[in-house]
Amino acid sequence: IVAEERTIVILKPDALLRGLVGRILEMFETKGFKVVGMKMVHLSDEQLYGLYPTLPQKPFHDQVRRIMLAAPCICLVLEGHEAVRAAYQLAGPYRNPEEDSGWSVRGRFALWTGSDLIHRADDLEIARSQISMFFEPHELATYHRFDECLMGLNAWNELADDALPVAHDRRADHSTVSMVQQG
Repeated sequence: IVAEERTIVILKPDALLRGLVGRILEMFETKGFKVVGMKMVHLSDEQLYGLYPTLPQKPFHDQVRRIMLAAPCICLVLEGHEAVRAAYQLAGPYRNPEEDSGWSVRGRFALWTGSDLIHRADDLEIARSQISMFFEPHELATYHRFDECLMGLNAWNELADDALPVAHDRRADHSTVSMVQQG
């Protein structure tokens, strides 16, 4: 069985204030991610600079800080196959989201670079570090989605031969049962 990765995705205050949390979460769940942690957090300065360590040196520091502290964020821990890479791609480009083709979160909903709705980890090490900033291990759930057996890279190969019904070719099978109307 292939071990699934975990990553962090943070829906920024603009996602919450624009009423987009459900639509964004749906995109990740539809893609096949399993939500194993979720909480609403008012970021502290320590958490903000933990997410963006170089922010204090940036000319847009005050603007980003004001946006990120304006309302709560929704912190999510997502699990899935190559979760870091897949979540990064689904979140959308780092710069100029208004130029995205529209299939990503930022492409669909971001108004401009300063209002880009979502934070995601760049790599597995950063994901682990940022998950631990917001979640204790006991706050992360372990469960199985009903469709999980069909979603992994090796899922179909790992299924037992009798785990799924075998479809029969009706043309070759003359023993089909006919429906009789009861009178």
